[in-house]
Amino acid sequence: MYGVDLIIPDIWYLKNNIKKVKGIFLTHGHEDHIGALPYVLKEINVPVYGTKLTIGIVKTKLKEHKLLNSVKLNNVEVGDIIKFNKFKVEFIRNTHSIADSCSLALFTPVGIILHTGDFKIDYTPIDGETMDLQRISNLGKEGVTLLMADSTNVERKGHSLSERSIGYTLEKIISKAKGRVIVATFASNIHRMQQIVDASIKNNRKIVFNGRSMENISKVAIELGYLHIPDSEILIIDDLKNYENNQITLITTGSQGEPMASLARIAFSNHRKILIEPNDTFIISAISPKFMPLSARDCTISFFACNFPSAFPSAFPSALPSALPSALAASYTDSFHFLSSSSWLYSNILIATTSLLFFRRNSTRIPSWMHSSTASSTAPSRFISFVYFLTFATYCAYSLNI
Repeated sequence: MYGVDLIIPDIWYLKNNIKKVKGIFLTHGHEDHIGALPYVLKEINVPVYGTKLTIGIVKTKLKEHKLLNSVKLNNVEVGDIIKFNKFKVEFIRNTHSIADSCSLALFTPVGIILHTGDFKIDYTPIDGETMDLQRISNLGKEGVTLLMADSTNVERKGHSLSERSIGYTLEKIISKAKGRVIVATFASNIHRMQQIVDASIKNNRKIVFNGRSMENISKVAIELGYLHIPDSEILIIDDLKNYENNQITLITTGSQGEPMASLARIAFSNHRKILIEPNDTFIISAISPKFMPLSARDCTISFFACNFPSAFPSAFPSALPSALPSALAASYTDSFHFLSSSSWLYSNILIATTSLLFFRRNSTRIPSWMHSSTASSTAPSRFISFVYFLTFATYCAYSLNI
């Protein structure tokens, strides 16, 4: 939203009924669930309850806002019940893309309220801590008056891939990379970060965390024992010059196309210390757009995600120009990995970002297959360029309903 830096919940009801507010209960540490907390606590300073990792991430935010010493933070364990005069709150383990995620059962005089929080049922999670479906089943037998459930893509048929299955794809991509591997993912997805780390160390690569939130959260996760990386395998960004490109994996922010995140700054050549180089492999390990035309000559951009394998991957220029429709529809190459789709908005943002990654490769501004090397190939190459950009423009127009 142009001109809008922050969107904060309207808490007028809580302010008008402050005597009834006993605390703020957090299900997990994702930004969309805790990002407004410092601003809310400035208006209503009440106790905050959450699991160890969630509270650890909250502490970094409160420290930035100079609220850490004035807010009461309460660490809870899965299964803990917080009791008040007329109701109590129980923390129930669930599985999500961040560790220490919980559902909440509220026991009130008028019945049980079950707030699932964000969840994804994963029978083989990275940390081995599965969702407590038995406890939820028992609550159902007791009788739930109100269920408040939230699970991304719940309206789609099928089921999500296990987080563990993503690791196999990661390892395959990283093992084939010839230069640096630059992975953009959610800073709070500790399990994904662990798999990136494991695959990188297995392929003799050092780890560099890039981006303020990525650096802060990875530090908290390491300190609390949720992210396991030997100290010898972690580098700071200034150490990059001391290592060969094929010895480096950068884990960065910007997987959702945020314009000020590190990935976008790298794409626009605005990053102070990271420039795109030949043979770099970019992995956007998050919710991804539905199709992305690209060249894999010098810079590989790989997509995969944690949701449903429903997409139309394409790989330019392997089938151009003779089989353009089939290339758009379903071609697949080893340099292009794509397991998911997402909202049209994120798709457009990511297409814009990765298009910049596609073109901004040192002094090369146009891929070799787009410009002519001989006079006789000028017309075909211009035609291919025209079709490429026409396809891109049509996709954007359609997705934005223009």
